[in-house]
Amino acid sequence: MYHCVGDITWFSERACKGKSYKSVKQAMNAHYRYIANSKREDLEMVEGLSWKEWKQLIDFEVSKRWDSRIAGKFFIALPNDLNNDQCIQMLKQLIEGFFNVDKYTIAIHSNKGKIMGENNKHAHILMYARNKDGKKLRVNRSMLAKMHKFWDKILENHGYRVEKRRNSKRYSWVKIKKDLEDVKKERIKLRELKKFKELKELYFRTAAQLRKFIDTALSKGYSLNDIKEFFITERKMSEEKAQNIILAYKARQERKEQKRKEHKKKEAALQRLAEKLRQGKKVKLLKRGGCVRRKKKL
Repeated sequence: MYHCVGDITWFSERACKGKSYKSVKQAMNAHYRYIANSKREDLEMVEGLSWKEWKQLIDFEVSKRWDSRIAGKFFIALPNDLNNDQCIQMLKQLIEGFFNVDKYTIAIHSNKGKIMGENNKHAHILMYARNKDGKKLRVNRSMLAKMHKFWDKILENHGYRVEKRRNSKRYSWVKIKKDLEDVKKERIKLRELKKFKELKELYFRTAAQLRKFIDTALSKGYSLNDIKEFFITERKMSEEKAQNIILAYKARQERKEQKRKEHKKKEAALQRLAEKLRQGKKVKLLKRGGCVRRKKKL
């Protein structure tokens, strides 16, 4: 059986005023007439408080606080093969058993679905915002999830197998998350297959060829960790040997970088020396290590 439980929308002066209604009483009256109107063809049964009793509750709550939450509304899809008395009994188990509320109105409707054309038996529930102990209800997202599970158990106790509909909000969050995880796993597998495709075509045997191989891999966007993984997985090297190759390459690169910096310093010194010579300044030169430098004063 497919089922759907809607989120709870609360009636209060702050929430209703200015949204086509002058007061919360007018908004609740419009909703009550919508769900419990005897002229509706799809209305099958109404159970619970009348509109006069709701007016008394509204006046009581507004007298205590002008923007007090008065009632909450939500809907529940019902099995088409149950009679109205069975549906009312199940809904009372939910409202009184889970929310501990004894003031509510239940309106059962049955019509043809607009999309599939199937029977669509459902209930609209208008529930007081205080429980039997007089405390206000605090319904957050986790409590709504527990309410869904509580309703599932009620259905299972009546012999129904609960399935989650693909296009319902409740199912879609779980399904989308699962689909994203599957897509990520498939992408990782494809990436692993294509990861070392270019490196497999390269050949190295000597130390010089090995260094050239690493340089080429780095130029293609691979990191040293990727190259190490390639050595271990594709070339069947031990982890220690692969690590030693990477460390040796790093040390060689550091030495080359150091030599480059030293060479740059020498070039800068020579340029300064040439500039002084062009200006006609006297400079004593001393040839040392293949580089012309100014003689230090003793």
